[in-house]
Amino acid sequence: MILNTENFIEQQSLNKVKFYLLFLGLITSLFQIVISNFSLEAIQILVIINISSLLTYNIALKKQNLIINLVGSLMIIAFNIYYFFGPLFIKTILLQEITSNLSLPIKSFTLSLFFQISVLLAYITLLKLDKINKNVDYKKNILFRLKAFNYFDLKSTMKLFMILLIVKIYLNLIDRFGTITDFGNIIYKFLFGIELFYYLPIIFYFNLYFHTKTISKKRFVTFLFINFILFILFALLSNSRSQMVLGFFIIFFNFFIIFIFSKDKNYQKNIKYFVILILFLSIIFQGLSNTILQKRDLYNVIKPLDMLKFSLGLSNLEVPDNPTQIKENPEEYTGIGVLDRITIIKYFDKTLFESSFLSTSQISEFKNFEYMKMISILPQNLIKVFNKNYDKKTYLIGSGSYIEQKAGFRYGGNFNKGSILTEIILITNSYLLTFLILYSLYLIIFKIITKFQFRDKNFVTYSPILILVTYDFINFVNAGNFLTFFNLTIRMPIQYSIIYYLVNLFLNKSQNKTNI
Repeated sequence: MILNTENFIEQQSLNKVKFYLLFLGLITSLFQIVISNFSLEAIQILVIINISSLLTYNIALKKQNLIINLVGSLMIIAFNIYYFFGPLFIKTILLQEITSNLSLPIKSFTLSLFFQISVLLAYITLLKLDKINKNVDYKKNILFRLKAFNYFDLKSTMKLFMILLIVKIYLNLIDRFGTITDFGNIIYKFLFGIELFYYLPIIFYFNLYFHTKTISKKRFVTFLFINFILFILFALLSNSRSQMVLGFFIIFFNFFIIFIFSKDKNYQKNIKYFVILILFLSIIFQGLSNTILQKRDLYNVIKPLDMLKFSLGLSNLEVPDNPTQIKENPEEYTGIGVLDRITIIKYFDKTLFESSFLSTSQISEFKNFEYMKMISILPQNLIKVFNKNYDKKTYLIGSGSYIEQKAGFRYGGNFNKGSILTEIILITNSYLLTFLILYSLYLIIFKIITKFQFRDKNFVTYSPILILVTYDFINFVNAGNFLTFFNLTIRMPIQYSIIYYLVNLFLNKSQNKTNI
C-alpha cells in the first residue's frame, strides 16, 4: 500500500492530541489524589505517571517521527498506556486508589519509569540512525527481493483466503492439540505458520478498496463482516480470546493507517466513529471473554463443535466442578478482566514482589530454566542433535507461574503471566544492566521494523507482513518472558518472510513485481 506522507496528519492536530492527553492525565491525577485520601505514596506515583506521559507524547507525537517509524511510536505509546496512563485513567474512573491491589507500588512505578526512559533513548537512537542512512537504496533490502512488499490482486487474495480458511478449520476443529500431527512435526509447524497468515486477505482488501480502488464498498464491507463473524466463531471453537483480539486489531489498525494518511480528513466525524467502534468491540470482547473463561475447564474434555454449541447456548452440557480451582485471582488489579489486560503494571508488581521470596539457589534454577526455554525457539529435531533428552513440553510453563510456585505461592495453572522486566532483573541482578539490555532489545526491534517499510521521496510503503505483526510488536511491552524477544526479532521475521515468499510464488504469479 503506497501512502503519501504529504497527506499525513498535521503537527497541529498532533499537538492537540498531546494537549488533551496530558490535560486528561492532570485532571485524573487531581481526582486520584482525592480518591487516595491525599496519600503521599499516591502523589509520588502520580508525579511519576505524568512525567512518563510528558516524555512519551513529546517524542512519539511528532509528525516526522511517526512517518519514520509509526509502529515504533505506537510501541512507546503502548508502554506509557500499559504501565502509567492506563492504570491512572481506569482506576480513577472506577473510583479506585491507584495503589490498590499492588504489593510494591512505589518501587514498581519508579522502576517502570526508569526502564521506559531506556526505551525512549532507544527510539531516539533509531531516529538518529535513520538520518545517517537516509539515502540507502531500498531495492538492496533483501526483503524487497523476497517480495515482502507485494500486495495481492483480488483473484490471488480470494485463493489465499480459501486455503487459509481450510487450514484454520483443520487446526481448530480437527487437530487443535496437534495429536494427529506430532508436536515436533515439520508439516504441523508449517501449517501453524500458515494459519497466522489468515488475516492477510483483510489487509489486501484494504489495499484493493482504498488504494487500487478495484473493489466496491459493498464487497469490502461484506468481506469484513464475514471475517468479523469468523473471528468470533474461531475464538469460541478454540476457546482462545487472542484469535478474536488479533482480528479486531488488524481491522482497526488498517482503518487507523488510512485515517492518518488520508488527504480528506473529517476529524470530528472519524474520531466519533473510532470511539464508537472501540466501545462496541470492548463490549463484545468482554462478553465473549467471560464466556470463554467460564468454559475453559471443558476445553480438554469436549469436542470443538460441542464447545461452540455450548458457548452459543445450543447445548445443555454442565461445567464439571473443579475442587482444585482457586477462586483468588492474584492478577486482579481493577476487577474487570478486559481492563486488567491493559494495566500491565500489575504483572510487573506481582512478579517483582513474589521474586523477592526466591533464594539464591532458586534464582539460579530460574536462570537455567529460562535458558533452556529460550532454546525451544529452535526446531525440535535440531535441538535433538545436541540434546537427545530435550523436550519442549517440559518448558511449557509461564514465567509468572514458575516464579510464584518457587516462591511458595500457588494460584493454579502453569500459564500465569510473568513480566519480562522482572525476568531480566532476576537474570542480571542489576537494574543498570536491565536498563542497558532493554535499550538494546528495543533498538534491535525498532531497527527490524524499519526493514519492513521504506520511504521513497514523499511516499512510504509498509510490507503486509509488518501490518500483520504490528499487534505483536506493540504488545512486546506486555511480554511475559525473554523468549518473546527472540520470536519477534529472529523467528518471526525470517519465518514470515520465507512463507510469504513461497505464497507469492505459488499464488501471486501475476504480480511478481511489487505494486508500488
